[in-house]
Amino acid sequence: MALVLEGMSKAAIARCAGVCATTVARWTNRGAARAAAFSATRARGISAAELQVDELRTRTFEFERPTWVHTSVDVESRLWLGLRVGTRSLRQVRLHFNEIQSRLSLRTTRPLIISDGYPYTRKAVDRVFGPLCMHAEVVKRYVKRRIAASSIRLRSGTQTRVQAVLKASSFSYVVNTSCVERLNLTLRRSLAALHRRTNAVSRTEASLEAQLELLRCYYNFARPHQSLRQGRERRTPAMAAGLTTRPLTLREIFTTIISASELRRAAWPPPHRLCPEAKFQI
Repeated sequence: MALVLEGMSKAAIARCAGVCATTVARWTNRGAARAAAFSATRARGISAAELQVDELRTRTFEFERPTWVHTSVDVESRLWLGLRVGTRSLRQVRLHFNEIQSRLSLRTTRPLIISDGYPYTRKAVDRVFGPLCMHAEVVKRYVKRRIAASSIRLRSGTQTRVQAVLKASSFSYVVNTSCVERLNLTLRRSLAALHRRTNAVSRTEASLEAQLELLRCYYNFARPHQSLRQGRERRTPAMAAGLTTRPLTLREIFTTIISASELRRAAWPPPHRLCPEAKFQI
């Protein structure tokens, strides 16, 4: 699992470990099921003031069309909140925001959601959150694949409240999507299936989502984040969000006993993840 999360392909791991590539794939799916259940039961009730949402484009052998990875991050703690693999459609965006809402605590805070100018994102935010959030868009104009100009559009909320959120933040000073774009870069470097011009592309969207679920749990609970370091203490996003007090190991995550009542309270697994390829059932 550590080799998978450090960017090695399944074929390379099979050669180094002396096992079959299908064995690596089978254990990756089993580890992803445990990691997804652990994240669903532990990463809940998060008080987030600023969220950034973006999409990452990739491909699989299953479809000729592009495959999109929908991601979202809490800026203050760098916690990776939402994950959805599929098309760039209104249904997929709404499922992504439904997961984000299930992990947040909206009783005390009214989060600021920052996204690009994709119109389906605007519709999904209005449908899922409504008046419980503020929404701002960063619209970029490209010339020869380079950013020529960018503009900020406030879709919901007031300018005064948006500035108050940015002023209280220790990382953001203006409306931007730099944190989630940095997360997308980390995803590309951490999984062989997301490398550019690679021959280790995932066969199905379900197998890609399984690897991303494993990476999300490792990123949130086990991997210290460089920007969250305080002196000699190396903190993970889960530590910054108050979910844990120390970095966890993969062995601790995989051997944690999760009861059926915890899974029912977390409403896991959701219906769209009951697919035989990913083997998300525990």
